[in-house]
Amino acid sequence: MFSLAIIFFTLLVTSGVQPTSGAYWIGATDRLQEGKFIWISNNQTELSLGTPFWGTSENIREPNGGSLQNCVAMMKNQAYHFHDVECSVKLGALCEQNTDAETDTTTGEPHCTTGVATDDVTATTKEPYTLTEATTPNERTSSSALETTGNTGKTDTTTVEHYSTTEKPVLCPDGYTSISGRCFLFLTDAVESWTAARLTCSLNNSGRLAYVDNCHLLGDLAAYLVDNDISPTTGYWIGIHDHEAEGIFRFTDGTLAPLTTPLWGFTNDTMEPNGGLDENCVAMIAADDFFLHDEDCDAALAVLCEAAWNTDTQFYM
Repeated sequence: MFSLAIIFFTLLVTSGVQPTSGAYWIGATDRLQEGKFIWISNNQTELSLGTPFWGTSENIREPNGGSLQNCVAMMKNQAYHFHDVECSVKLGALCEQNTDAETDTTTGEPHCTTGVATDDVTATTKEPYTLTEATTPNERTSSSALETTGNTGKTDTTTVEHYSTTEKPVLCPDGYTSISGRCFLFLTDAVESWTAARLTCSLNNSGRLAYVDNCHLLGDLAAYLVDNDISPTTGYWIGIHDHEAEGIFRFTDGTLAPLTTPLWGFTNDTMEPNGGLDENCVAMIAADDFFLHDEDCDAALAVLCEAAWNTDTQFYM
């Protein structure tokens, strides 16, 4: 089991510890069934493919080695994203001692925190996502029964659209979809600049450009887009920028955004963000399986909005 994944990613990138082989073996393999990767020490639970943990080789998403590459490693030259590799290759080993804490024995998924932001400041969750009644977490589902208790003390049972691997559903405003315990609006046809996109979201139930602040959310958003075939040809603007100081990326409320694996993608084997002064706004890019990229703020992209949390009513507005 490879838990607390984003912390490992950050420590490896920032600690200066370098594997002589350029990679570390981790405990995942598809030896038992080609294409089905499992954790060998976590009841053989399955490791999901695609965004956000798998890297690319020559712009092809891993795993891509077929029957010749059945073991998984974290590759230094890909900011320690996962790659399938021939099992006989000699690489470093990343070991973990099992503990009772921070272990998800239901799914075997790597855990995500909100990441480590620039200047060693941790980006924090922006709202309390607490109004839901129990459903079965850790499964992506298209609809679930939701019981909510508002200020009146009454209970209302409603069927809501929901999609998440880790969070319970929430009741969202019209047009918004419950994903990872939060509410999102995909405006695929509203192709516009980042500044215009920010205004567009504010006019949709007082929303904001989405805060993609952890890797489970990124994975759920990407999977939702692919599974529902609503992907734009380019990508979606989200609420991150570095307008105030080059290279210091912030959410639109001013808090620091994570600048680390496994949220940011690659362009020609160079890790994002890499646009310098010419690219100061952030988007989920379709061609890179919706990993984050910095882009020219005047580029015409689709819009991803997130509903605001009302602290008075304890509901999403």
